[in-house]
Amino acid sequence: MLYFIVDLAPEVVMNEGISKAVDIWGLGLSALILLSGKSPFHGTTDEETVSNIQYLRFRISSVHPNSSQNAHKFIYSCLRRVPGNRPDAEGVVNHPWLDVGHQLHQQSDQISFPAVEFLNLVHRLDKLKEEMLKVESVTW
Repeated sequence: MLYFIVDLAPEVVMNEGISKAVDIWGLGLSALILLSGKSPFHGTTDEETVSNIQYLRFRISSVHPNSSQNAHKFIYSCLRRVPGNRPDAEGVVNHPWLDVGHQLHQQSDQISFPAVEFLNLVHRLDKLKEEMLKVESVTW
């Protein structure tokens, strides 16, 4: 499996184990990268990158200027240092930012092309919602 340090949750970087919360981190990180166009924790060295992840050094101001407060709140909720403070799968799929995205999908002819692609992704995530919520337990 190919991965980069900048893609890892703090608990993985610190060898503290993994849980479902790692996936929530990954979703928040993906949203931040999609809205900013860059990796938020990348440093000039691996050590700096690890430190940025450990101490959550990133700027939400780097996201697209038209992104909503709900988008910022979604990212902050997913990118919490303590895994137990991140939302669960149900909390993610029911977040107001994703609900708004689904509503906007219905009006996609009025939105720029990159936004339409992103909203199509959100729509597909909605379809996965039912499957994610069906998962009762996973052995890690």
